[in-house]
Amino acid sequence: MATMIEELDRTVQQQEDIIHVCLKNTNCCFMEAYIDRFLIGAMSVWGGDLTRTSHVGTLEIFVATKYRGGGIGEAMMRTLITWATENPVLEKLSLSVFADNLPAIQLYEKLGFAVEGCAVGDFREKDGRLRDRLLMARWCT
Repeated sequence: MATMIEELDRTVQQQEDIIHVCLKNTNCCFMEAYIDRFLIGAMSVWGGDLTRTSHVGTLEIFVATKYRGGGIGEAMMRTLITWATENPVLEKLSLSVFADNLPAIQLYEKLGFAVEGCAVGDFREKDGRLRDRLLMARWCT
């Protein structure tokens, strides 16, 4: 995710409102993963709200650092792909990932996502370093 931890300043109510808006739309989905009542991952898909874009869902996923590489992200992604494939509106899932995040890229490719492009220098880190963003997508049909 592009959001830095210090930028996560929403109240619980604001976050709940965002989730409720998502769940009201047939081309949107929100999922969470827990271990012993501890949130360890979250994923959302937001389908376009225009006629020309409603068939494409933009995916974001987060897995807590401690749990990365243990299959949580893959299980969440597989669940989401099943949901998207059965969704009557969505035809395509898209996502963006840091170009140097090789484990994530390998997982996405394993699940059928392909690179569609690269946005050079799209992210700036606190130290001023620029990072590229890969654009990836997978057809659901």
